[in-house]
Order: sequence, then C-alpha cells, then structure tokens
Amino acid sequence: MSAVDSATSVAAADARSADSVEEMSGIEGPMPTIIVGKIVERWIDSERFEGDQHPCDRSPCEAKVEVIALTQIGNDFNGEIEAGEVLKVHFDFSLNPTDALFPELNTPLDGLLVDDLFQASIQTSTDTDHADRYRINVYEKIKK
Repeated sequence: MSAVDSATSVAAADARSADSVEEMSGIEGPMPTIIVGKIVERWIDSERFEGDQHPCDRSPCEAKVEVIALTQIGNDFNGEIEAGEVLKVHFDFSLNPTDALFPELNTPLDGLLVDDLFQASIQTSTDTDHADRYRINVYEKIKK
C-alpha cells in the first residue's frame, strides 16, 4: 500500500469514527472541510509580508497543495474542491517547523516539505488581496 493510499485510508477511518467535528472536539459550530493534501510546491510571498516582521516574510507560508482526499465536506463549501485538484494555500503558521517561529503554540507543527502528506481543515481566504488562496491554520503531518 502506498503512502497516499495509507493516508487516504487513515483519513477516511478518522472521518467515519465521529459523526461530526462537534463530537470530536466538543465545540458546537459549523463543520469545516477537511482534506488530505500533498505539498507540491512551497514559497515565500515576499511582496505580501515585506518589511512587517511577520514570520512569513522569511519563512514559506504559501504552497500549492494537491488534494488527495476530502474526508469531510463542511458547511462553507459547495463542491468546489475535488480530489486531484491543486490549490494555492496560505499556511497561517508557515511550512517550517513552528517551535522557534511560534513558541506560543501549545503543540508545535512539524513543518511540511514538498511531497509531504498532511490532514487539515481548509478555509476560504478572508484576505481580499489573495482571494484566490485557501487557508490552513494547523495541520497534522502524515508519517510515511
């Protein structure tokens, strides 16, 4: 079984193990869309964060992500994402390991390199300058 098949199976099992995100987290609210993704390309958007001392000014926060699987369709999406698509995504806490960049995070993120697989909730962008990009806050790296 390939790493992609394994990741898809794990994600599907995770999605079936709970009726909703509310059950998993104990928090009521709209259900998010959860994907299994693969990093295709990553880069620093120097124009977006130039000179404001934001960690994304010196660490890659932008990526092209191939959607491997949709494990949950949330209230905020109406079928516009499909497995196999490649999306532009902004990662709020960067694609580098976060222990030094964001020491205030309770659980540091491992960082993601090209070809790494992950599972995450994905949101539409709220940044009008980059309305073409989706957003990911935190993610779980899938070990190969």
